[in-house]
Amino acid sequence: MLYNKGIIYLDVPINSDDYISVPPLENFVMNRVAGDYFENLLYKIFVSMDERTSVEKLAQVLDIDIELAKQAISMYCRLGFAKKKTVEPLLPPQKLQEDSEGRTNQTLWHTSWLDYQSQNGMTLLYDSEVSEMEPEEYGSLSSFPSLSSSSFEKDPLSFSKSIDSLSISPVSMAPHTKRIGFIFDYTLTALLMMGNLGSGLKMHAVTMYEVGKLSEESLDDFMTELDKVSEVAEGEAQRYHDHAIALRNTLRFLRKQAAGDSQSVAGVDLLRSERLASLESGTRERILHQNYELLLSMAPISNQTEVITSTSPRHFGSAIPEFNSIWMRLYLYQVAGDGPPCQLFVRGTRVRTLPSMFNSVNFVKLFTWNNEPSTIPVAGVLQVLNETLLDSPVLLQCFGDSLETPEISIPFPFDLESEGNGREEFGEYDQNNIHLHPLVKRIDEKMKLGHQCGFLRLLKVKSKDDKYRWVPEDIHFGIPLHDLPLNQKVFSRIEKFDLFTPESLSKQSLDSRALSLKVLDFIANHTVNSQKQSNHPLLSYFPAQKDNGGKTSKEFELELDGSVPFPAKSLFYTQEHGLLCID
Repeated sequence: MLYNKGIIYLDVPINSDDYISVPPLENFVMNRVAGDYFENLLYKIFVSMDERTSVEKLAQVLDIDIELAKQAISMYCRLGFAKKKTVEPLLPPQKLQEDSEGRTNQTLWHTSWLDYQSQNGMTLLYDSEVSEMEPEEYGSLSSFPSLSSSSFEKDPLSFSKSIDSLSISPVSMAPHTKRIGFIFDYTLTALLMMGNLGSGLKMHAVTMYEVGKLSEESLDDFMTELDKVSEVAEGEAQRYHDHAIALRNTLRFLRKQAAGDSQSVAGVDLLRSERLASLESGTRERILHQNYELLLSMAPISNQTEVITSTSPRHFGSAIPEFNSIWMRLYLYQVAGDGPPCQLFVRGTRVRTLPSMFNSVNFVKLFTWNNEPSTIPVAGVLQVLNETLLDSPVLLQCFGDSLETPEISIPFPFDLESEGNGREEFGEYDQNNIHLHPLVKRIDEKMKLGHQCGFLRLLKVKSKDDKYRWVPEDIHFGIPLHDLPLNQKVFSRIEKFDLFTPESLSKQSLDSRALSLKVLDFIANHTVNSQKQSNHPLLSYFPAQKDNGGKTSKEFELELDGSVPFPAKSLFYTQEHGLLCID
């Protein structure tokens, strides 16, 4: 009553050496206020906090005043969104002892709590493992359960078990072992929340979205909820179920990999890309370097999301933002020497008639800079194209005669040495032997994909002689969740080619850097920032390194301003002419 009237104020004291855990959120609602500094700080702390980092260390990583960090964490604890792992247990006076320096271990609990405990017959506390603890272990307990008399009277056995199950391992003594981080975007949480897959799963999805992270400590419960998802659903619901099952399989695979290297890796964390991108680049780098041995991204990442790039820790995903843009498609077509006919229009262009190349198909794909692609009938594309060009450059690409145009996704690293029934004629390739296609071999040689993971998508298009051929459509780096068989094939390639070994990781880093420079060089030739500077044409893309922090030149991260440049002139691509500029 007094608290509701605002007469008394509840405060949760936070110390510099406290450790904080964030359980799955329940009944969480955030009414966001644009430009609110403290709210932005709360979200930064949300995604940065973990059970193995003290409050003092967290403030150092975020480069904020420790008192401000304590205030924010205290508010989280008051609201029930976070818990102190270093809560002192209730102990009777006779359990108080002197430590090695002769100091008495005084309990911080008021004697009235001890009296309340004994008056309600809660002597089980003295008989449990807690009563056998040494004084120096008092501060390492997990959050203490409720000690209401009603809970004891209703189910004394469960009450006893809850006390006996308390963790008594000193948190501060546990080594800070790095983990594997799996990066996802908002589309995954949307699918988990909208799919009506269960209230428990929805609670975890809300945590993934709002906190921006789901730690290893919560994964067992999360996996239990994912196990409840059925493999078969009706209509559009199948898409939601497939993503949930693929995520479950991915977590199992990554946890298996972490367990196989238990000395250096301790579990898996789920990280939301948008929440990481909201941190300052320096803060983000410190958090990732401190907590993670390896990063993997879901594929594809939405082009509405800023791509998270990293070289320390190693990252299986887009090495630079341009990998997740329209430029990567055009680079792929140029490297392969083939691709679907397409045209890239400069923003502000007014198109009165479509180029003749689009007369041979009934459907086209329309790609914008910051939105998901859409497949549109040719008959109605002109109006949509001109409206979209007011805000963004647009890539218009031939798709096929129907929405069922054949597409095949091939996982990489490519298994080029496996047996298969390759054919000289393009039309005879199928899912079983498409990895032996000459285009696949050419792309692998040019882009050095032997130490990467992801998938290449091929599209079947009609040539001028009415024959069909396979052409590259796009390429994505990371772990696919939209296709269950493809998801499993990528895992098998990772294991077969030992991609997580130190030797392979070293080569992956070098190959990623080399490919990034080639892609940026390609882009520089077709953008307004294409002025060649001394030494290398891409120097304008890389800020000067003031302090290498002890890293070698091979370990420098490719740091850009996060924006993908627009084209300076319209471009079109066909197999006959290659990529040409339109003045």
